[in-house]
Amino acid sequence: MEIDEAGNRLEADAEEHAEYRFLTDPTSVSVQKLPTGVRPTGQLIPFTLSFTNTGETDIHEPIFTDFIPQDADGPMLILDPDRDPSASPYSFALTGPDPTSEQEPGVPWNRLPTNAAGMSISESEEQIVFTMPEGTALGVGQTYTITVPMMFRPGVQANVPVTNETSITATDPAQSFTECSVRPGEGRASRRSSRSWTASTTRR
Repeated sequence: MEIDEAGNRLEADAEEHAEYRFLTDPTSVSVQKLPTGVRPTGQLIPFTLSFTNTGETDIHEPIFTDFIPQDADGPMLILDPDRDPSASPYSFALTGPDPTSEQEPGVPWNRLPTNAAGMSISESEEQIVFTMPEGTALGVGQTYTITVPMMFRPGVQANVPVTNETSITATDPAQSFTECSVRPGEGRASRRSSRSWTASTTRR
């Protein structure tokens, strides 16, 4: 504030505006789910969910979801009812180079775990959710594979197509997938991936 020679108070206002844009490298993923085709009832089917980071930046703290197909009587696929409840039925594999980005200066993102104890797994009749721990990332060029052994629920009608879906979601809100490709026998990414299977007439 200033005062002129007559003692009057002088006031002035000024504003400046600047525009900032937050730019991120393209994030894309390729998803594959196998097997396909006709599968017998009464036998475990080792479904494999493969997620490949085909983008230009690491995918931070991803969440993988396997959606279980439903009919009027409930889930059409189930886990082995005779499995050992003390052991995880799932297996995990990770290939490719380590993540290259940093959480903060000098602190790199860690690789995704390849054991069930290193993550959070939530099961329901509708879906199975694999939540990766904080500080982990799917690096550029890495492929993460989850094997989920399931079987057709007793009573599922033969020759009825069963559509199973899977998805990957990045917990970082800045990482929305700009591209998602699907390979033979698969679906899409969170963006979901969908694929159909058919129960054969073989029953036990």
